[in-house]
Amino acid sequence: MKANGIRYCVGVAGILLLVLIFSCTPTAPDRRELKDIWISTSAENIKYQEHAGSYQALYTLKECYPAKASLDEMAGFMLSKKWRRLSMDPLNPGLTLNHARKQDGKWGSFLFEDAWMVYTWMDYWENDKGDIVWYRFRYQVDKSKKPEDNCEAACSAAFVPHKVWKENVEWLEQQRKNRK
Repeated sequence: MKANGIRYCVGVAGILLLVLIFSCTPTAPDRRELKDIWISTSAENIKYQEHAGSYQALYTLKECYPAKASLDEMAGFMLSKKWRRLSMDPLNPGLTLNHARKQDGKWGSFLFEDAWMVYTWMDYWENDKGDIVWYRFRYQVDKSKKPEDNCEAACSAAFVPHKVWKENVEWLEQQRKNRK
């Protein structure tokens, strides 16, 4: 159990690192440049960020949980661009990504502050150059309600060039070594 907790914390630290990379810059790419990431046509409140060749889109998805249509559309888009879907979380060694899990209800979930259930879907894709695209879909639901009652997800999609991704992974590995 302790190892899983540490992996989770390091993985969260990795996601936070990527968020910090993007949040440190006020510039945003032109939407036409976002050819490598999929953004739902039902997305609202889209915000774009760019830093060191990486770019990200943050938006609200107007689709009820479990967003099957959007997940299928995103996967189809990525496959049409010849990206490979990863089965294991590259920031959390040993953690299977949502689409590759065998159990029902492939969404990850956890209770937050004894009041909210949070349902999260993470997806990572890699191209032949080693660039990474990742997606996160997150529904937050009052714990007294069913997840299907929520029709609004906080989403992010990011493109990270191989060089930047490699630097981030190396930094995370060093952090893991330092914690031992």
